[in-house]
Amino acid sequence: MQSLEEFNSHYVTYRKLASIRALRPSPTADQDPDRPIVEPRTAYPLLPAADFRSDAIATQSLFAAKSR
Repeated sequence: MQSLEEFNSHYVTYRKLASIRALRPSPTADQDPDRPIVEPRTAYPLLPAADFRSDAIATQSLFAAKSR
């Protein structure tokens, strides 16, 4: 179960980072394009979930498998 929770948190983090990066203006000559990404203090729109691929995962408890 922990792996599934980690997978979901990575998906959410990736979607947030991609959305923030999409909001940033293109760097000009006097800006550093490698500056860290900082989450805005106010609400911001997330990119649509349909733009991200999420694979299905099926797991089975080890104890359930042994009891069969």
